[in-house]
Amino acid sequence: MAEITREDLERRVKRRENLKDMDLSGLNLDDLAMEGAIFRKCKLTGTTFNHARMAFARFENCLMNDCEMQRSNLQEASIRECDLSNSDLGDSEMTEINMSKSVLSKTNLSGCFLNHSVFIGSDLQLCNFSQSTLNGSFLNGAKLMVCDFTAVNAENLTAQDVDFTGSMFEGAHLNSSRMQKSRFNFCNLSVASFKECDLSESQIAFSKLDYVNFSSATLNSALLIKVSGIEADLSGALLNGAKMQRAELTQSKFDNAEMNGVEDDEAVFDESSFEGTAR
Repeated sequence: MAEITREDLERRVKRRENLKDMDLSGLNLDDLAMEGAIFRKCKLTGTTFNHARMAFARFENCLMNDCEMQRSNLQEASIRECDLSNSDLGDSEMTEINMSKSVLSKTNLSGCFLNHSVFIGSDLQLCNFSQSTLNGSFLNGAKLMVCDFTAVNAENLTAQDVDFTGSMFEGAHLNSSRMQKSRFNFCNLSVASFKECDLSESQIAFSKLDYVNFSSATLNSALLIKVSGIEADLSGALLNGAKMQRAELTQSKFDNAEMNGVEDDEAVFDESSFEGTAR
């Protein structure tokens, strides 16, 4: 149970007090103005922040699981080393938020504005990012297994050494992103666009690639073992040294691609085009 009331918290925030080591569980903070508020080592389990205005707020080492934070404004906020597992932040404004080293397991981030956000080293397994925007965001070293990225706009993303295993990317746009050494094994990349992405040394094994766009992407030394897809576009892609054993990419485009040293034993490329391809 919360140690203070909503009214007490509002007064303290207005006085610019730091809230530290407090139990604020279950409070209703809907629609509250908390711009610039500072919370350190607080317990906020089950607290509701729907429509709350928390731009520039700081949360450090806080327990924030099972919270409702729909349609909140968290622009340029910092939520570092916090646990937001099972929380709902759907449709919130989170541009330039910093959530580094936080845990967001099973958290709903669908429809959120997350442009230029920072999730470096965060645990985001089983998160829902569907229809959110992540343009220019930083995800290096994050864990994003079994996440939903359906129809996400995430161009110019920096996501090096990230584990996306088992995630869905149907209709996602990740053009011009830097995703070297990341893992997309057992993912659904159908109708996704990775145009001009750098996926060097990434793993994309056992994944579905129907109508995926890898045109002009860099896939040198990538692992594409046993991928399957129809009408994939790899025109102009760099695939030097890629491993494509048992891949099945039918009616696909490899025109003007570089495929020097590709290992494609038992691969199937029926009805695919290779005009101008270097092999």
